Order: sequence, then structure tokens, then C-alpha cells
Amino acid sequence: MNNKYKIFEISKDNFDKIIPLSDKYLGDLYLSKEELVQNGMRVIVVSDIRSKKIVGFISFGVGEAQKFLNESKIKSKSLMNSDIVYIGSIAVEKAHQAKGVGTWMLEEVVRKTNKLGLDTIMPAWLKKNDDVPAIYKAADRVFFKPLYQINDYWKERSIKESWLCIDCGTPCCCSAVIYSRKSF
Repeated sequence: MNNKYKIFEISKDNFDKIIPLSDKYLGDLYLSKEELVQNGMRVIVVSDIRSKKIVGFISFGVGEAQKFLNESKIKSKSLMNSDIVYIGSIAVEKAHQAKGVGTWMLEEVVRKTNKLGLDTIMPAWLKKNDDVPAIYKAADRVFFKPLYQINDYWKERSIKESWLCIDCGTPCCCSAVIYSRKSF
């Protein structure tokens, strides 16, 4: 993996470099640099060593559970009064999927945040047509466990922010499977 790819965290000033990838794989206008900065998110990217092109990214935040969980419809009384790691988005270019890039990024978030001793929450996209995304396999490899499913997870946000889901359009009717990982 390391012979072909490089993994690193990017600064807020470079968040705009992931927006084309987000638009292509998560939906037009789904993410913005301003939103990432405002929500205190961090971004890890994987780039192809030869082309130096970003081929994947993962965004995550560390902070009060209530901030993330209220915004994401996740209901967990056991987490509401604690800090968590929240994985917001993950995307990998099609040509680089099924090569371990997504798993590597999840592992990197876990590596960077595990020492904090916090639980991690991740809403994973379940497409309208019920295709099983590769992220489910990656999540399992890094010891994430599915908790439950929330239907129409992004619907309100897609209407409010006028972004187009690549699977079903606007409003987004896709569901999310909520994954959790206990810290070790």
C-alpha cells in the first residue's frame, strides 16, 4: 500500500482540494470547506504517489457528543454526556476502491484518536437501492459494529442545503447504518 499511496492530514487551508471528490461521490454541494472548518472537522487524505492526486479522504471531528449526535439524528443516551470521535464523510475514487484505501483511512483515524480513549460514531451510507457499500467491510475490519439504521438520514439536510444525492437526487431518501467503535 505504501509503495503506491501516501496518507496524511491536510490543513484547513487545503480543505477545498477534497470538494471535487465529495461532489462526485457524495453529491453536489454535500460538503464545503466552510462547513468543515465551522464544524471543527479534520481531514485525512490518501494521494497517489505517482500522480500526486488525492484519491480518497475521510473527515472526522473530536468533541462533545451532543454537537454531533443532535445534528445527525443519532440517539444514544449513553454517549450524550461525553466526548466522541465522529466520522463525517469518507470517499474514494472508483479506480482506487477495493484496494484498502478506505480501510487505511479508517485505521488512521483510529490511530490518531485511540489514545484519547473516546468512542467513535460513524453514519455509513446505505444507498436507496440497498447496495452494500465497501465501507461496511472496512468498518468491520477496524472493529466498528453496526448499531441501527436510520431511514431518510440526510433528507432534511439535503432540502435545507440544496445538495443533490448521487443516488436518489433531492431530497435525499438514502438511509444510514450507524456504526460505533469502542475505544481500547
